[in-house]
Amino acid sequence: MSSSYKIIFSLLILIVTSFLLAFTGLWYLQAIPAAAFGFFTLRSRSLYILAGIFSAIGMLSAIFSYDAGYRMGNGNLVAGIIGFPGGYLIPLAMTIIVIFILGVFGAMFGGSFTKDEHKR
Repeated sequence: MSSSYKIIFSLLILIVTSFLLAFTGLWYLQAIPAAAFGFFTLRSRSLYILAGIFSAIGMLSAIFSYDAGYRMGNGNLVAGIIGFPGGYLIPLAMTIIVIFILGVFGAMFGGSFTKDEHKR
């Protein structure tokens, strides 16, 4: 199997595990599958960004998959309590940014343990 297929399958596994972690409420563990992704598929630094993007996509799909109105209502409540304008969009954007950062840092952490001589 070529390395591009390995990367594609790893990204699909990353998005599924990200969805499952977010759906079960364990969103703070997003760095663990991203670290495994970084350990097994380190080829370039752009894959770190892809790990963050796919973690955020998995989180968004979990947010909008089941009872999205209830979750958006909770986002409105949080925004009202802390005084942010814009309703649920600010907490949603903050969630996406945090998950993106967890995905990127997890992939960087996992990639730091590989002994790849052809790092780009």
